[in-house]
Amino acid sequence: AIVRALLARVGAERYALPLTHVRETLERRGAVVRPVQGREMLVLRDEVLPLLRLREVVQLPGVPGGGLPGDEEIVVIERGERRAALVVDELTAQEDIVVKAFDGARDGLALFSGATILADGAPALIVDVGSLL
Repeated sequence: AIVRALLARVGAERYALPLTHVRETLERRGAVVRPVQGREMLVLRDEVLPLLRLREVVQLPGVPGGGLPGDEEIVVIERGERRAALVVDELTAQEDIVVKAFDGARDGLALFSGATILADGAPALIVDVGSLL
C-alpha cells in the first residue's frame, strides 16, 4: 500500500507517521505543558492531551531536540476519538511511502506497523498510532 506520511526525526532515526492519524503539528516552544497526576499533559485550546515523547517510547538515549530546550516539535495524533501529543526532535517532510509489512522481533516493541524506504534511500519505521493511544 502507498500512504502519505509525515516524517519525523528522533536522534539519528527517522520515523513515518501516517497522515490519516495526524491532526496538527506545533512547535514545542510556547506550548503549554502541565503536570497532571504525575503525567505531562499538553493544554491545546479546549483540550488536555497526554504528552508522549517518541524518544522515550522507542527507548533512544540522548538529549531531546538536539540539546536545546524547547526545540522539539509536537504532532497531535488521533485515532477515532482518542488523541495524544507526540514529541519528536524534528519534523522533516511529508512523503508518499510504500508500506512494507514485517514480522516484529520476538519480545520487541509492538509499536511499528511496518517499514519503508524513503526517497533518499534511508529506511524508516512506520509508527502504529493505535499502539500509542
